[in-house]
Amino acid sequence: MKKEISKQVDIDNDEMRPEYDFKNMVGGARGKYYKAYRAGHTVKIHKTEGTTLVHHFKQ
Repeated sequence: MKKEISKQVDIDNDEMRPEYDFKNMVGGARGKYYKAYRAGHTVKIHKTEGTTLVHHFKQ
């Protein structure tokens, strides 16, 4: 059996919801971590059996 859709989506409404409007966001800076990311980063994955997997990423 298919579930009945309880909400109808308004396709003609092209407006962004107010909770997703970031125009007035204070403190954001585009490219803030760009140089650090390009320099490289390390990801450590701690497994439940006690081992650690380490991945080094360099751009």
